[in-house]
Amino acid sequence: MANMSVESILSSQPKREAAFQTLLQNILFGGMAGVMGTSIIFPLYTIKTNLQSGHSPNYTPTVKGVASILSVHQWKVGPVIRSIIGREGWRGFYRGLTPTLLGVAPEKAIKLSVNDFLSSILCDEHGKTSFMNSVIAGGGAGFCQVIATCPMEMLMITFQTRSSLGQPVHSVVQLVKELGLGGMYKGLMATLCRDVPFSMIFFSVNAQLKSIFQGSSEKLAISYVFLSGVGAGSLAAVLSTPMDVIKTRLQSAHSPYKGIVDCFIRTLHEDGITKFFSGSVARACIVSPLFGIALLFYELQKRLASSPKLNHI
Repeated sequence: MANMSVESILSSQPKREAAFQTLLQNILFGGMAGVMGTSIIFPLYTIKTNLQSGHSPNYTPTVKGVASILSVHQWKVGPVIRSIIGREGWRGFYRGLTPTLLGVAPEKAIKLSVNDFLSSILCDEHGKTSFMNSVIAGGGAGFCQVIATCPMEMLMITFQTRSSLGQPVHSVVQLVKELGLGGMYKGLMATLCRDVPFSMIFFSVNAQLKSIFQGSSEKLAISYVFLSGVGAGSLAAVLSTPMDVIKTRLQSAHSPYKGIVDCFIRTLHEDGITKFFSGSVARACIVSPLFGIALLFYELQKRLASSPKLNHI
């Protein structure tokens, strides 16, 4: 048994060394991919935050239960868009973009590179990662990314919700000083409870979709990298929406909630179960193209780095 253990350790050493060698490169690629994706879809972030925070224009749905989740009116997208334009014009859709980009670069860098790093360690001798190991790698990536995600989203949500209340923040530095380190990590547990399951679902489903699309081909077509990201992102986004609603409410300006449990109970009592899926479609519309675009740029950079010839993409 001891000999088997030593042999196993020695045989896995080159794999670990190769994983560490590509880690720093993938961190850079992940950061750049995250900035590109977020910049393109950021207006949808603003709409989603207003939908979930409770500061969107008042509207009383005429349908209840599951039907209200599926009702276009329940999402209140039209009134939210008109409200944002009325307050700040088109610039309002980009309120909070600066702190988001400052945070999304390390957040996506950590998320994508850590998942790749763990997957490369957990793969078999043929380079294949099992479904369960994909889940584990994704969970590890989601856990690590929260160090950047929580303060980034706290700043973004504060910018957007204060703006919706007529109290715009004019400086990132001003807001950072006001919140302090503790305030920047408000909602940390809720962020963990959202991002770890999200990443477990996203990366495992993404790996399965890529495997299906690739089939017996030597290399996955780059268009399928985008489609896999969109498909996995949509599913993970919808399933993680309830915790995203709780996290958004906890981090909103002047939040009255004492914690996750208090927020859940009060939201359920005051707004009903359907409120936990408020913004689910907007969230899916954000996350699916974001990860599709981010993974597309991430994969393109990795392929270009390994081969300077464009016809190898």
